Amino acid sequence: MLVRGELGAGKTTFIKGACEALGIDPAVVISPTYTLVNIYPGTPTVYHVDLFRLERSEALLELDERDWIQPDGPTFVEWPEVAEPLLAGRPALTVHLFHDGLARRLTAASDAPEYAAVFEALAAIGPET
Repeated sequence: MLVRGELGAGKTTFIKGACEALGIDPAVVISPTYTLVNIYPGTPTVYHVDLFRLERSEALLELDERDWIQPDGPTFVEWPEVAEPLLAGRPALTVHLFHDGLARRLTAASDAPEYAAVFEALAAIGPET
């Protein structure tokens, strides 16, 4: 999942909630700004990537892809812009968080058919609030 939003929009908080829903203690979920990747063992294991400090996608080429993309479970990528050239053609769900000082808003999008059920379930809930 590609998680977008300005500083303070709630990207890490969103990921904490997603991890908690996956059975991972949210207290262990912290932004990997300096470590690049945090791995949260569980069923499934979750990768949490923060690319804020990277300026170019070539820096990711120095890593083995398995070091930052969880092939058998979810990967959450904060500041995904730098990774987009390397992720082209992969199914991805993009979440964009907004914060205007009064409220937080979230949008989600994907062209991947793997996520069609997610959008169908959201549509069944009702109109946007």
